[in-house]
Amino acid sequence: MRIAWGIARLVAALVGIAALVARFEYGLGFGSFATENFFWYFTIQTAFSAVALWGVGGTLALLRPSDPRWLTSSRLLVTCYQIISGVVYGTIVAGAAATDYRFEVPVSDRILHYWLPAFAILDWVLAPGRGRISWKRLSVALVFPMLWGAATVWRGASVGWYPYFFFDPDQVGGWWGIAAYLAVMGVVITALTAVLIAVSHLLPRPLRDADARDMRAARSEPGASRGASVVDGGYRDEAVPVTANGRRRGSLWPPEERRHRLPWKVAWPDPRR
Repeated sequence: MRIAWGIARLVAALVGIAALVARFEYGLGFGSFATENFFWYFTIQTAFSAVALWGVGGTLALLRPSDPRWLTSSRLLVTCYQIISGVVYGTIVAGAAATDYRFEVPVSDRILHYWLPAFAILDWVLAPGRGRISWKRLSVALVFPMLWGAATVWRGASVGWYPYFFFDPDQVGGWWGIAAYLAVMGVVITALTAVLIAVSHLLPRPLRDADARDMRAARSEPGASRGASVVDGGYRDEAVPVTANGRRRGSLWPPEERRHRLPWKVAWPDPRR
């Protein structure tokens, strides 16, 4: 199962690269297209991040039984940002259609705004090897959006171009309008991140436990060494404290193995001999 998801991540990374290239070439067909503006879109930046993470995550899935903690935390944020970009884009497209404004959606945009976010959701919910995320990660969900938003507003005021209408004070009624839109986006991003963290605590335990059983069976073979990547029948969870040797507190071995292990005894020499 994990190998299959690793291959799927690598395929998604390749599809994302092809979509980014196609979207760039599509933009070159417009006289108003500016290369430097292309990279300021939130969708483009999150797509680059997702491609990089899927490339690394897919490779690691082929080499190790679980994802490292830093990869899972990064996937949490990028998955949230991809969903947000898809929702915002879909809202803009729907608003354009309601006003009879012609808004062309090329295949590359559909991939970047709909297909890749959909895969990111499936990858987060179903892919094995992901531990539970600590709720402390909720505090960093707004760091990148705040930095990107501040830089976008500052650059837009300098060059007279904004990637989205809600950054333009002339279209949203001044700076208070921008602040209102950003506040709403902040609440949505925080809530969505909380949902993804909650999902990491609930799902998918059966998939992770099945892979963990396979790993224990492999380690029980002659010549196999006990690894530290699988803990108590499941993958290491960030939200569960562990001891210095990498195991959960209060449990040295999985329950099914604990009853077969006897406490260590020291055989002292008999002084009468």
